[in-house]
Amino acid sequence: TSKLSKLLSLSAKQTVSDCDILQWANLTINECEYSKSKSLTSFKDNTLSTCIFYGELLKAIRPKHIDLSMIYYDVKPKSMDSNSFIDRHKKHRMCNARYAISMIRRFGGEIFVTPMNLCNVEYKSVLSVFASIMTIAMSDAQNDNDHNQIYYD
Repeated sequence: TSKLSKLLSLSAKQTVSDCDILQWANLTINECEYSKSKSLTSFKDNTLSTCIFYGELLKAIRPKHIDLSMIYYDVKPKSMDSNSFIDRHKKHRMCNARYAISMIRRFGGEIFVTPMNLCNVEYKSVLSVFASIMTIAMSDAQNDNDHNQIYYD
């Protein structure tokens, strides 16, 4: 995809794997003082259905631009039990997803996922969002390096 191509151009490595993106996300979220999220084991981790992790990851890379009061922390992960007809947290999970998608787009990320894709923890959509966030972070770092070279070389 174009996001992965962009990551490759920003990265010193030849390829960026799913594991690299997951490792970067976990390191970034663990270093963030605002984060309440735990490290992920995979892109299929059910805790991603709350969409809190995306907001906190965005806060980690752009702390001045993300308002964590916009995130509903009282949501529970989506139940994988097919017998649960009443989902009291669906609305808040969707709001968290909408906020994350809106902020990614605001920061210049190109993603074509729906909030429902994220709440359902659809692998390709989740990977796309993480790749977009990582691309934004690496672009920011590259821009900072370019700025420092102009003024300090």
